[in-house]
Amino acid sequence: MVQFPSKAWFEDLAVTSARLTISSNPPLVVQQIITDAAGDDIASWHMRIAEVVSVALGEVASPTITLTSDRETAIALASGRLNAQAAISGGRLRVSGDIAALVQVTPALLEVVAKTDS
Repeated sequence: MVQFPSKAWFEDLAVTSARLTISSNPPLVVQQIITDAAGDDIASWHMRIAEVVSVALGEVASPTITLTSDRETAIALASGRLNAQAAISGGRLRVSGDIAALVQVTPALLEVVAKTDS
């Protein structure tokens, strides 16, 4: 099993994402920022959903939506032990940007996570 969030996990995510047949017009960029206990960024990645789906490490200047959480929450979300609604209502996941766009791509994001080892 590939550990989240590791370089191997991101590589697996990129391969899985490239196989998806979803698209978005206009393109959407979903960014995840993972922080440590002090709130400092320790990892980030983004997924661009357009004619194809691509994933890259790092942050982008103008994402459509940004999801920010600590490492423990990110792992619980990726493994399915915690859902986004519970994380948001519990203050463990912060969401900024176009919430309607997030709702639109949630099924695709869940598909990606389900196909990626966590």
